[in-house]
Amino acid sequence: MNEKKPILGKRYQRRTDYHNYIVGERAKARSSIIKTVSNCRRLSVPCLCGRDDESLLLATIDRWGIPSNHLICMYCGLIRVSPRWDHDTYRRIYEGHFWSLQTGQSNITRERFNLSIKRSVAFARTIFEYVPDIKGMRIIEIGCSYGAGLQHLKGKGALLVGYDFDRDIISAGREFTGLNLRHGGIREALNEMESRYDFVILRHVFEHMLDPFAEGKLLRDLVSDDGLIFIEVPGVLNFFKWSPDPIFIFNTFHVYSYCLRTLRQVMERCGFSLIRGDEHIYSLWKPSLTINISPWENRDEAMRILAFIRPMERKRLWGQMLPIRIYRQMRNWIYD
Repeated sequence: MNEKKPILGKRYQRRTDYHNYIVGERAKARSSIIKTVSNCRRLSVPCLCGRDDESLLLATIDRWGIPSNHLICMYCGLIRVSPRWDHDTYRRIYEGHFWSLQTGQSNITRERFNLSIKRSVAFARTIFEYVPDIKGMRIIEIGCSYGAGLQHLKGKGALLVGYDFDRDIISAGREFTGLNLRHGGIREALNEMESRYDFVILRHVFEHMLDPFAEGKLLRDLVSDDGLIFIEVPGVLNFFKWSPDPIFIFNTFHVYSYCLRTLRQVMERCGFSLIRGDEHIYSLWKPSLTINISPWENRDEAMRILAFIRPMERKRLWGQMLPIRIYRQMRNWIYD
C-alpha cells in the first residue's frame, strides 16, 4: 500500500527553500501550469506490470516544486507518477509552457540552440559508435525540439526528419538548421510516412509517454523490419542524475522513470529486443522476430533501486560542502 508520507523524508513532501531558484520565466511557467491543472481530470494508474498494491511513495513534490506523487513498484522496480493529468492537459502544457519551465526563457534564441548543440555531442558520439555509417538511411527523431541532435547527423548522406509538438520550437529549428522538422508525434509521423524508417531516435521522450505500450507498438509500425531504435531516458540508476541533489530525478512530466531492466520489460512487450544499453540510459533496439519476454516480477531490482536512492539522499550533504558557485553551476547544467 502507498505510504502517506514519502519514505525519503519531509524534504520530499512539499516545496522547500531548494525550489527558490525557480524565478523569472520558470516561476511564471510553473504558475501557469499549476493553474492549468487545477481543474483537470487526474487519473490513478497502476504500474505497467499491472500491480497497484505494492507501491511505496518516494516524493509528493517534484524538481519544479509542482505537487505530484512519485511511486516505486516493489514488485518490478518501475517508478511512476500517480495520480497524473490527462492526455489533453499534458499536451497543452507541452505546447504552451514546458519550454519556459525547462529553460527559464520565453524566447528561443540562437545562443540557446548553440548550447543544445554542445550538449548533444555525447548523443552524436554514441549514435556513430552504434551506427558508424548512416549514408542512405531514413532517420526520424520523435520529440526533436529544434533539431539540435539531428544537426549532428547532417551532411552524412541520410534523409533526416524530426517531429515535435511545440510549433514555435519547430519554426525556430527550421530557421536554425534547415532541417525537415514537422509538428506532431508518432501518430502524425505514421500518417505522413511514405515508407518505414531505418532508424528512429527518441531522446528524453519515452519517459514522457503516458501509454508506453501503445506508443511502443506504434514505433513498431514506424521502423523497418531490419531497422533500429535509439532510446535515451534519464536512468534511475545513473549516479549523475541524482547528484548533487536527488530531487532532480522527480519530474511531474516523467510519468515513468526507468532503469535499463524496466525499460527492457516494456520494450520487449512492444516487439523489440535490446542490442546494447547502459544505465545512463543510452540504448539500441531492433524489432524482434520471436517472442522472448522476461518476467515482470523482480523484487531484487526494486530493492536495488531503493538501496541506490537512499544513499544518494545521504550523500546530498556533500553538495553543501562544495563552493556555492560550483553547486549552482551543476544544478543549472542538469536543469537546463
